[in-house]
Amino acid sequence: MAGKPSAAILIIWLSLSFCPELSIALPLVPRGMENRLKGDSAEHKKIISLLKNNQFERVIDLSESLLQENPRDPKAMLLISLAQAGLGNDRAALAQADQAGQIQPEFKFEVLASLGKYYASKSRFFRALMCFNSALAIKSSSEVERQVAAIYLARGQTARAKMHYEKLLDNSPDYLNLARIYLKERKFAKAIQFAKQAVSGQETSPGGSLLLASAYLLNNQLSDAKKIYQTLRSQVPDLLPTYHALGLIETAQKNYHAALEVYRAALKRAPRLREALIGRAAVLHAQGQLQPAETDTFKAINSDPSDFLPHLTLGNILISTGNDERATRAYQRASALFIDFGLPQFSVSDYFTPNQPNAPVQFTLANIYYREGLYQFAIEVLNAAEKKSLTENPFLALLKARALLRLGEEDRSEYMIQNVIERHPQTVSGLLEMGDLAIFRKDYRRAAEYYRKAVKMAPGVVRLRLILGGIYSDMQQADRAISTYKAAVSVFPKSSILYNQLAWKLAENQNNLKEAKTYARKAVKYAPDDPNVKDTLAWIYYRQGEHKEALKIYS
Repeated sequence: MAGKPSAAILIIWLSLSFCPELSIALPLVPRGMENRLKGDSAEHKKIISLLKNNQFERVIDLSESLLQENPRDPKAMLLISLAQAGLGNDRAALAQADQAGQIQPEFKFEVLASLGKYYASKSRFFRALMCFNSALAIKSSSEVERQVAAIYLARGQTARAKMHYEKLLDNSPDYLNLARIYLKERKFAKAIQFAKQAVSGQETSPGGSLLLASAYLLNNQLSDAKKIYQTLRSQVPDLLPTYHALGLIETAQKNYHAALEVYRAALKRAPRLREALIGRAAVLHAQGQLQPAETDTFKAINSDPSDFLPHLTLGNILISTGNDERATRAYQRASALFIDFGLPQFSVSDYFTPNQPNAPVQFTLANIYYREGLYQFAIEVLNAAEKKSLTENPFLALLKARALLRLGEEDRSEYMIQNVIERHPQTVSGLLEMGDLAIFRKDYRRAAEYYRKAVKMAPGVVRLRLILGGIYSDMQQADRAISTYKAAVSVFPKSSILYNQLAWKLAENQNNLKEAKTYARKAVKYAPDDPNVKDTLAWIYYRQGEHKEALKIYS
C-alpha cells in the first residue's frame, strides 16, 4: 500500500525481544539420538567428532566400514545421512533415512528429525519442514512439533505456527509463543491468557512480562500494563522498551510531567533513542514548550533522516510557531505518510488554520499511537481535535480512516475516505486510500481505477506507477503492467526499480529475454549495489544459457 507508516513497532519490539525460542540454529543431532550415541564405541565417538568438524567424506568412509561389520547399525546410518546432507547430497541423505526405516521405523524417524534440524540450521526451511513432517508421519513428537512451529513463526507464517503450538498444549505447551501469535493477530484476550501462563512458569525472564504488558497496553488496560512496565524498569533498568511504553501511557493519560520524567530517564541511558526523542517532543509541544520540542526533533532526525515521523513532528511544531514556510519544507520530508506532502503545490497553510490551534500536536500524537499499533488511542486523539479539524483537514480524517480500517471497521473507514474525496477533490491521498482499501478487498479493477486517477493528478511520483503496475500483475494483466512500466521509464529514465520491474515482467510473462536483458542492464547501471537488480540480470543470463555471465554478476 502506498505511503503507509510502519505500524505496530511496539508489538514487534516488546513481544519479540528476549525470546530465544525463535532461534532455529539447532543442534545437528536431536536430543533422543544424541543420548543414545553417548557411551558408544570409540569408533562412533571419533566419527561424531569428525562430523562436528565438517569432515563429511571421512565420516561416510568410516560409517560405511561400521555398516560392513553391522548392517543394522542405526547410528552409522544416521551419521552417513547427516554427512551426505553436509555435502549437499540431499537424495543420498534421504535414501539413508529410508534404509534405516527398513530396519526399524523408529530409526527412520530419528534420521529425519536430525536432517530437519540440520537443514533448519542452514536456513533451508523448505527441506527442513519436509523432513520434520515426514518424521511426524512416523510418530508424534513434541520436540519435532516445536521445531516445525518455530520455523513457521520465524518465517511469519503465524497461522501454521499456531496450529503446531496448539498441538503442544496438552503435553509440552509453549505459552509464550502462543501469546506472541495472538498478540500479532490482535486477539488480546487470548494473548493475555497465554502470556499470564508463560509468566507464571518463568518469573525471572523479562520476555514473558514484556509480552503480557504489551498485550494489556494494546487492549487499553493501561493500569495493568503500567504496573508491569514499572516493575520491569526497576528490575532491569537498561530495558529501554519499558521507558518507551511508559512514556506512551503517561502521555495518553495526559500525565505530561510524568511522561517527561520517563523520557528524560530513557535519554539519559540512550541519548539517541529516537522514539523517546519524538515522544518527548510531542509532550513538550502539548505543553507549549516549542523551542526544546524543536531541538528534540532535530536530534531524532539526525538519528535517522529517512524516518518520516520526526520530520512530521517538526513540521507540526513549526505550524504552532507560525512558521508555515519551514513547516511546509518539513512536511515535504514526511511524504511517506501522505503523498500530497511531497507535491510542489502543497502548503501547510492550506490545511492548518488558526481556528485549529490543537490540530498540529494532535496530528503528531495520533501518528505516534498509530505507528505503535495503538489505533484506538489515535482515534481518540483525533476525535478530541476541534470540530472542524476532521472536515477541514483531510489528512487528520484519512489517518482516522486508516485506524478504523486497522480495527476492522471497513465501512466507517470507506465513508470517511469518500468524504475526503468529495470535500477535497485536489487531494491525491484520498484516491490512494480508496485504492488501498480496494486492494485490501482484492477488488483490483477498482484499485486500478483509483490509481490511474492518482497518476494523472501526480505524474511525477514514481511509486504510484510502480503500484499500478503491481495491481495489473495481480489482475493477471501482464501486458498492461509492462506498458505501465514502459510509460513510466520514459518519465523516470534513471529509476532502477522501474527498469528492474519491467525486466522481470518481460522475462517472466512474455519470455522476451533479449528486451528484458536491456532493461535489467539499465537497472544495474543506476543501482550497481542493489542485490535485487543484480539477481534479475543474473537470472536472465542464466535463462539464456549464459552461465559465465551470470556468475560474473556476483564476482
